[in-house]
Amino acid sequence: VQTLTAKSSARVTGLEIGERWVSQREGKATVYLLARYNKNDLAKEKRRLEEIFREKIEAISKPEEEGKALEAKGDLYGAALRYLEAASSAFKSELENADIKFERNMNQAVEAVRRIGLVKLNDNIKVYVGKEFPEGFALKIVAGSSASDPGIAGAAVRVSYKEIKATGKSSTRTTVVKTDAKGQVVFLPPPAEYVGKETLSMSLDLSQAFEALEEVPERLYAQVEALKGLLARKS
Repeated sequence: VQTLTAKSSARVTGLEIGERWVSQREGKATVYLLARYNKNDLAKEKRRLEEIFREKIEAISKPEEEGKALEAKGDLYGAALRYLEAASSAFKSELENADIKFERNMNQAVEAVRRIGLVKLNDNIKVYVGKEFPEGFALKIVAGSSASDPGIAGAAVRVSYKEIKATGKSSTRTTVVKTDAKGQVVFLPPPAEYVGKETLSMSLDLSQAFEALEEVPERLYAQVEALKGLLARKS
């Protein structure tokens, strides 16, 4: 004998009411309903729910495992993206241990980013006003801290530099480029339109991954802030 108590606003396909019995006592009526349900349909519904549950778990475990594999190969940037994907799936999954999975993947993403280094390959480039720069500004993204460390290919780099508009006012222009197979990026800005010293900056960019973390609940947001703080120093 099994007792099932359910509350739902949906219509259950294949459920039939087989018998009804009404008991009246002291002016009150109690109605008993005996429902029938095809066991094959019940098994199909069970498999469907199990598949949904499995997909929610794999949405976390698969990118996490991919992240570990990439990290082992030295692709710390790709690993960080996978860990953040897993963290995003975790807080959206409504699984019982979702918070634990979220925090674990965020910690792994932070550790991967922490090990990424940005190394300048040149500096103090001079040019006459209106002329092309003699060379581009070069940067290497490495798994380490020096130019001799292995480069990380495919890492997104945000480049910001000064631009003079037609009105004569200056503004900051930003673009995103990716590192080549050696982990290097060489950016050639447009001809200088001003006299004096100016700064061009390059920073590690994970904005694409952060879009998926915008709806993180407040109780978990501290770890997102910690990663943002770390990224701010990767420039």
